[in-house]
Amino acid sequence: MIDLDYNTRLNLGTAVELAITAALVFRIRRFMLWIAMAVGVMAGLASVVTTGDSNYVSGVVMGLLVGGFNSGLFDGFKGIGG
Repeated sequence: MIDLDYNTRLNLGTAVELAITAALVFRIRRFMLWIAMAVGVMAGLASVVTTGDSNYVSGVVMGLLVGGFNSGLFDGFKGIGG
């Protein structure tokens, strides 16, 4: 259970704000893998541009893997493989 009195004492927000925030986080959590992979692609491309490399495909794949593995993609593969 959430201690709403503790929330109020810290002046973090009202119970309604807490409920809205929790509902939004609950709704987007299934997309976190895709969000992390998209951020990974952008970071991979940024690293290729920053280093002056021209292998953009490698940067995209690297970003997909890093973003995916940081958000639980490895556990998904591990579960499939046994």
